[in-house]
Amino acid sequence: MPALNQSQLINSARHSGFGFRPSFGFRVSGFGLYAIARLQLCLALVLLVAGAGCTKEARKSRHLARGDRDFQAQRYDQAEIEYLKVLQVAPSNLQAIRRLGVIYQDEGKLLRAYSFLFRSSEQEAVGAQQFAFVLVDNA
Repeated sequence: MPALNQSQLINSARHSGFGFRPSFGFRVSGFGLYAIARLQLCLALVLLVAGAGCTKEARKSRHLARGDRDFQAQRYDQAEIEYLKVLQVAPSNLQAIRRLGVIYQDEGKLLRAYSFLFRSSEQEAVGAQQFAFVLVDNA
């Protein structure tokens, strides 16, 4: 039996009764294309709205949880990134501010630690105690 090329294989499959067709076998009119385009646009808008469902509160809690996990594991470089992301969403989050102050203090970045712990001390008594510790410890 001789070898068949690609077009001969397609033609033999088309006429063999198995229902194989290389094309979809239907034509779309101009109105049909318009309807398909509108459907695609609606689907894209639905996906965009559903994808935007990640609220600021959800992002804040997700980054805060990651930062806390990394802080407890003493992975301060990763915790710093997560806490900075929290501050992008919620600039007055006391836990992120205080933890960044502690991270910078442990890393020896005293000016940064001072600024974060001072911000924390303005709003919370625990921050004031940590802030006083930085001042006394490095005097």
